[in-house]
Amino acid sequence: MATQRHRIQHGAGLTLVELTVAVCVLGIAFIGQAQYRYYATLDARDALMRNGAARVALLFCETWRAAGGTDAFSPVNHFGSCLAVTACSAAVRESWQPPEGFTLSGAYEVTLDGNTYQAGLSRKQMTGTLRALNVTVRWVPRYPNEPGPNGTGKSYQLTTYAASMEGWN
Repeated sequence: MATQRHRIQHGAGLTLVELTVAVCVLGIAFIGQAQYRYYATLDARDALMRNGAARVALLFCETWRAAGGTDAFSPVNHFGSCLAVTACSAAVRESWQPPEGFTLSGAYEVTLDGNTYQAGLSRKQMTGTLRALNVTVRWVPRYPNEPGPNGTGKSYQLTTYAASMEGWN
């Protein structure tokens, strides 16, 4: 009876324990929501980088094939001012590991939409008139602890084939 009279006199409200539990639940929800936004941003950034790498790989692969798949193909000379392409330094070129059985034809640095990629062109003689053309594009991660080959980040790889009626020199 005394407890009821005490509540009536002081009014209905929240106890300190109820208030503490409510603050903890809201804090956990806020931290979870912030973490979700953080990882959603990272995933969006990763998707943009992958999309750019795929565009560069497809552009190089198809252009090299259209140029006949020759050893003389150079994206620096071919794209001119349309795309920011430069030849990689000797040290970067040395770091390229082409797929097994392929010979490295060149290594290039490409800037697309403000992102920098490295593209490696390699070739493999299949038969006297058929050649496999491989383009591997790699990029440096924009956030820490992203795994990838040779400490450079992630990579995207395309292979196409070119035929020559006269054979390759």
